[in-house]
Amino acid sequence: MGELKGLFTIQEWEFLADAFNGTLIDDVFCANKGAFIAGCEDAERFEGTAQRHGVDITELINKVSTLHGANIEAIYSRIKDYWEHCNEIKLDEWAKF
Repeated sequence: MGELKGLFTIQEWEFLADAFNGTLIDDVFCANKGAFIAGCEDAERFEGTAQRHGVDITELINKVSTLHGANIEAIYSRIKDYWEHCNEIKLDEWAKF
């Protein structure tokens, strides 16, 4: 998780939380960078999620492309933790990471 600190902007974290809200990730995909990127692309293509959060999807994908499987798993874990505790912290505060 420490490797992710400061990598993404507040808007990018908000996008990721929004894009993967309610997404169930099994053990096969939890560290799969390609599947994660496809999820980001689909969120923008079908729902305009990146545009809604002011995120350049190409720039975000370039960042994600530099990560390892463990980083992807950490992102999913952080998003899941946020949604499990979203009544306790506001999204914009959580996104400051």
